[in-house]
Amino acid sequence: MLLGVLLKTLRRKKGYSSQELADALHVSRSTYSRYENDLKLVEPDILESLAEFYETTVEDFILWHKLMREPDYPFNIYKRFEKLN
Repeated sequence: MLLGVLLKTLRRKKGYSSQELADALHVSRSTYSRYENDLKLVEPDILESLAEFYETTVEDFILWHKLMREPDYPFNIYKRFEKLN
């Protein structure tokens, strides 16, 4: 699973701490850490909250996740992240 890598990359790029994200999602820091380390699946309601937090869509998260599996990653995903700046 690569969603955790995406969540960690996006969080760091935006300058948030894992505690800030955990607070925004109303989960513990350890739970959020498990999402980022791909030790826990991100529930649909949490994914929706993440999309809202980053002012994007769940579909974008799914697309980024798909792009991360392609051979030209990370270059293929930079343009997707640019829209979140």
